[in-house]
Amino acid sequence: MQHDELGRLFALFMLTMLALLVAIMLMFAVLFRAPRRLRPRRSPRSRRWLRPRRWPRPWRLFSPRRRSGPGGAVAMAAAAPVLASPPATMPAVQPPLFRPAAAPAASASQFAPPSQAAPVSRAAPVSQAAPVSEAAPVSEAAPVSQAAPDSQAARVSQAAPDSRAAGAPVAPPVREPSPAPDRAAGPPLPGTAVVDCRSHASLFSGWCAPPHSAPRMHVRGAAWRGGLHSADGSEGQDAVGAAWDPATGTLFVAVADGLGSLPGSGPLAREAVRASLRLCLKRPGGRPFAQLGPQLFRAVADGLRRQFGPGVAADAGTTLVVAELAPAGSGARLTVHGVGDSEGWVLRDGRWSAVHLERGPAGAGPVSHATRDLPTDPVPRTERRDLARGDMLMLATDGFAEPIAQPGWWSTRVALEFREAPAPLDFLSVVAPEDGDESDDRGVVAVWLG
Repeated sequence: MQHDELGRLFALFMLTMLALLVAIMLMFAVLFRAPRRLRPRRSPRSRRWLRPRRWPRPWRLFSPRRRSGPGGAVAMAAAAPVLASPPATMPAVQPPLFRPAAAPAASASQFAPPSQAAPVSRAAPVSQAAPVSEAAPVSEAAPVSQAAPDSQAARVSQAAPDSRAAGAPVAPPVREPSPAPDRAAGPPLPGTAVVDCRSHASLFSGWCAPPHSAPRMHVRGAAWRGGLHSADGSEGQDAVGAAWDPATGTLFVAVADGLGSLPGSGPLAREAVRASLRLCLKRPGGRPFAQLGPQLFRAVADGLRRQFGPGVAADAGTTLVVAELAPAGSGARLTVHGVGDSEGWVLRDGRWSAVHLERGPAGAGPVSHATRDLPTDPVPRTERRDLARGDMLMLATDGFAEPIAQPGWWSTRVALEFREAPAPLDFLSVVAPEDGDESDDRGVVAVWLG
């Protein structure tokens, strides 16, 4: 018990001492942090012995704040000769002030008549120091102007003017503005462009400029998967493409529509477009395109059989329409070869005219969806026509072009939208059907002249 009581007393003592120490520290903190007016005033002379000793500086001897007295006057008198004498490093002789050199005297050659003076170009400025002379002296002119003719001297004087007139403003050379690029037309058309609607939608656009005086051709192509294939999750079966031959200035466009009743028709339509455009670019140059229709379509049909197998006709089929636009004067010569119900139309002055149409006319009875296809029937129908500046050619599958043959709001709307080449996204918005429309796939390629 005694040990416990001693421990408690010792702890209480330590706590008391700690509290006393904290109180003393707080008291000192309050005293030393009190405002100046509460502190006892002390004379600055009482702490002067704590300050470091400072030697008098010369510039403080003349300070107006320094108290005047006999000591100050004696110090000023003693420091005056020291301040007046130059330092040891300062040179004894100062350089003279800068003065501009006098103008040289005019020589006799400057007052010579113009016939005796050296020829000076008209672009060289005349010195202001000798206003009487109208030509520069030979000794002061550039040495190149003495041996060079007047035209060369003029170029030299523009590049390096006379040194006497260096301060005079020199007009910069005038440069002709470079022509601005045609950004509204978009990028040029690549060599070959093929799009399809296997996923959902795709498009391409561009322009091509034939040689000579033929008009520029603006091309737009788009493929859109219809509501029927989107609903069941299957791939679209339409494909469109274009190929440009810059050597001859000829443009080829093609469109193919896979048969919806056969599930393997989508890849067949894409390959038909690629093969036809590739063969058009590699065709023999001796024969015109109008005579190569049967040969072209037989070659495409044979290639489809080799790639997809001999029995491909039982599982797949596709229509194909290929058109050539060859420059002819201020317009183009159009040739169209086609197999199947994909259509070709020409828009002129707001009116449609068919260049490939294998369906019966409107009002002739129910429209039959049975059509010829590749590789079963590789015999095309051929149509030729002359196009003028401002005309538009459109190749489209039946999902888009079927209502055009029937006069109504659809054909009128497409004619208004396609009166000139629209922007690529505007073109796609026309090709795309309305929301919730369970329509067929749509593939369209259009060419505007001019």
